[in-house]
Amino acid sequence: MSRKLKIILSIVVGILVISICIFWLLLGCRQKTESIEKLRIIPQLTIELGSDLPEVSSFVSGHYDEAQVDILHEGEKITDVTDLSIGSYDVLLVIDGSDYLSKLDVVDTKGPNLVLKDLEINIGATYDINAFIDSCSDLDGVPCSLVYKDSSMGTFKDIGEYQIEIIAKDSSENETIEMTSLKIVDATDETTTVASENNSSNKTTKKTTSKNRVVDTIKEVDEDISYKYGAKIVKKTTTTYDIYADGSKKKVKTDTDTSYDYSTFNATTDDLKPEAESLSKSNSAKYKEVLGYVNQYRSEAGVGSLSLDDDLNTAATIRALEMAWTRTMSHYRPDGRDCFTVLRDLNITTYSAAENIAMGYSTPKKVSEGWKDSRGHYANMVNSGFTKIGIGYANVNGHHYWVQLFSG
Repeated sequence: MSRKLKIILSIVVGILVISICIFWLLLGCRQKTESIEKLRIIPQLTIELGSDLPEVSSFVSGHYDEAQVDILHEGEKITDVTDLSIGSYDVLLVIDGSDYLSKLDVVDTKGPNLVLKDLEINIGATYDINAFIDSCSDLDGVPCSLVYKDSSMGTFKDIGEYQIEIIAKDSSENETIEMTSLKIVDATDETTTVASENNSSNKTTKKTTSKNRVVDTIKEVDEDISYKYGAKIVKKTTTTYDIYADGSKKKVKTDTDTSYDYSTFNATTDDLKPEAESLSKSNSAKYKEVLGYVNQYRSEAGVGSLSLDDDLNTAATIRALEMAWTRTMSHYRPDGRDCFTVLRDLNITTYSAAENIAMGYSTPKKVSEGWKDSRGHYANMVNSGFTKIGIGYANVNGHHYWVQLFSG
């Protein structure tokens, strides 16, 4: 083989080796890029009750340009952490235009917040566990279950100071243990010094006095039961008194708690109509504000404006009351009929209709934005086939419910 041929062959081999190296480098880079960009969806996320609503990054890892997370309860989006309770929720992830599903589990693993206070009583007085409680609360809203760590702590009778340990449990059986003290005293053991003059000399004597001190704390509970639309309302008033050694008592504080049993709701359309008409008038400004947002969205979509209809307002407000008084979120009414039967009940004629519902939003702006962010609700708001709208709002015991009824 000639020298010239050897040189040419060496150059060809060198070029081939360099080409192979470049190919593998590019392939490795591509594989690395693909591994970086690959999405990973977390199928199930667990958070503690009371935590902030999780964001997209809690469910997704990897590269994406646009993403949205919707936490759903019975198909409706949850936007306020106070609407989350213990349980499992569906999660819809919209990532770069594609839908992915996940789950959110809300658990309660933390004990209640227990604050105790020291207690001093006179010998012979009785006490109970509630006398040591300054406050006890839990995120689940259920009253604490209270017990002594040792049952003998509720039986002390002799003069002295004792350590008291109390266990508070929540509805999930999570425990909090705190310690306080009990002091049992003799109210007649205090002395005062009295100076008296006897003939030409002064002498000091001790005189035993009885001090009127607090020897016990008691609570008196009064319940007032009423009914509205069949739902049971229990108003419980708890008055706390200090009991003194002379038998007198002094009111310390009064607490009022109102609870609702919605399971017995039985109202009809006719039952709800008077309040719905009254609410429609008092909520007129809210309804007009919602209408303004809807017509703004329609204008942006190139669709004509809707007009606010008084009869539809009454129908929508009846639907809001039904959900507020049953604490449900459904397009079916409490009696099992579909939502549009309210129109027939009120003799409202329509060729086509749709309903949007929402809960938890405190203002017209927030609920309108929530509806806009939901594909199905937004589609109803910008549907060119509708010409009229009715809006309803009800707030029962701090829970907000909204309704839109569309008619064509």
